[in-house]
Amino acid sequence: MSGVARGGRQWGGIDVAGGRAWQAGVAGGGKGRAMMGWCATHWTCSPLPSPMDRLELRIPPLALAALCLLLIAALGWGVPVGHVVLPGQGWGALLLGVTGAAFLFGSALQFRLQRTTLNPMAPEKASTLVARGWFRVSRNPMYLGMALCLAAAVWWFGSLPGGVVLLAFCGWIQRFQILPEERVMRQRFGASYEAYTQQVRRWV
Repeated sequence: MSGVARGGRQWGGIDVAGGRAWQAGVAGGGKGRAMMGWCATHWTCSPLPSPMDRLELRIPPLALAALCLLLIAALGWGVPVGHVVLPGQGWGALLLGVTGAAFLFGSALQFRLQRTTLNPMAPEKASTLVARGWFRVSRNPMYLGMALCLAAAVWWFGSLPGGVVLLAFCGWIQRFQILPEERVMRQRFGASYEAYTQQVRRWV
């Protein structure tokens, strides 16, 4: 780890020049106290990244959703336990699936119309803050659409284990996709994005 501090080079996140200044302060009496004050002002430590941070923006959300859909189907067909009969199982699942597809493809079309990137692995390439269409309902309508499609599959099979997969998908997307994207959006669009977050919820 390395960084740049006003007082000099850093080593392992610690200001080396500041460390030398502190040592001089101990040995230098009155001048040393002044130097120690300087050191307290300029001493910097870089935050250590969490091992979990390495998973951020690593798995394409659509690929993850497809994998979860296959897993829900496998659990629905192959696991004989944890099945329930839900009201309107067929029509309810169809309605959820259509709604999810509308969110997913409608928001993707909005991105195309605004000529901004659709690549979820590189949010820093976003050129426009999209706040129209489905983005007035949710800050992440594409991920909401994926989750609704998975919910449709869970409803269709009436699979409780499939519901666990759905919750795991939503948890992963929020921690490793949405939160990193939000950090980038705040850096790129500043007050405009902050105002947007006050008006529209993260999911729905």
